[in-house]
Amino acid sequence: MTSFLIIPSAYAELKTGMAADVVVGQPDFTSSAADNGGLSGRSLDSPETGAHSDGKRLFIVDRDNNRVLIWNSIPTTNFARADVVVGQPDFTSSTANNGGRSARTLSDPRGVSTAGGKLFVADAGNHRILIWHAIPATNFVPADVVVGQPEFASGGANNGGISARTLQTPRKVFSDGTRLFITDQLNHRILIFNQIPSTNFAAADLVLGQPDFTSNTANNGGIGPATVNVPHNVFYDGKRLYLAEYSNRRVLIWKKLPSQNFAPADIVIGQPNFNS
Repeated sequence: MTSFLIIPSAYAELKTGMAADVVVGQPDFTSSAADNGGLSGRSLDSPETGAHSDGKRLFIVDRDNNRVLIWNSIPTTNFARADVVVGQPDFTSSTANNGGRSARTLSDPRGVSTAGGKLFVADAGNHRILIWHAIPATNFVPADVVVGQPEFASGGANNGGISARTLQTPRKVFSDGTRLFITDQLNHRILIFNQIPSTNFAAADLVLGQPDFTSNTANNGGIGPATVNVPHNVFYDGKRLYLAEYSNRRVLIWKKLPSQNFAPADIVIGQPNFNS
C-alpha cells in the first residue's frame, strides 16, 4: 500500500461500498506508485502499519521511509503535503536511523497514537516506543522519553534480557491519556503501564498473553483466552480492552480492564471458540 484514504466525514451515513473523498500519498485514486513523483512531503511508501487522528491533525506512519508524517489539519484535497516529519531531518530523506540511532530517528516504525497532547510512536526496528511530551511543530524533533531501551542510542531486542522493561518489535502503541498499552509483537504479549512513563526504561505494571514478564512463548501453554500469538493492535475505550491478534486470526475482548497478569479474555471474534 502506498496511499491512505480518508472516508467521508458523515459517519452516521457510512455504508458498505461507499467511496472515499480524499486520497493522501497519491495524486489521484488510480495511482499507486511508491513515493509517487519522488520522495517528498506528499508521498508515501508502505503506510499500511499506522494512521491516527486526534480529530484535528492526521498522523501517518510512512514505514519504508522510516518516518511519521503530520498534517496540522486533516487533508481535504488529494496529494496534500504534510506539515511536519518525525524521524527524518527533511521530507526528502528516508534512511533508517538517519545520522545514527538517537532520540530523533526511526527504523521501521509501525504504530502512532496521541493522547493528552503527547505523541507516541512504535519504533519497531529499534525495539522501542518513543514519547514526545508535545506534538512536534518542526521537523526532526527529538523524543523526550524512550520505553524498551535504557537510553536513546540503544536498540537491541529485549535489551538485557526479557523483562517488564524490554520490547521485541513493538507493533502498536495506544494511550487513553493515563495509561500506556503496547503490543509487544514478537514477545507475544501486551504490556500495560498504569501511568504514561516519564523516565526511560520504565517497567510495565501488567502483562497479558504471558504468565509473567520473563516469558514470551506464542500461545503459552496452548491457545486459549489468556494467550496470544503475534498481537498487532490494541485499543481501550474506557471500559473494554480490544486486541487484534494476527497469527490466531482473531480479536480478543476483555469486558473490563484486567488487573492481573495473564487474565483471560471474555469474548473472541473471528473464531468459534478460544481454542480455535
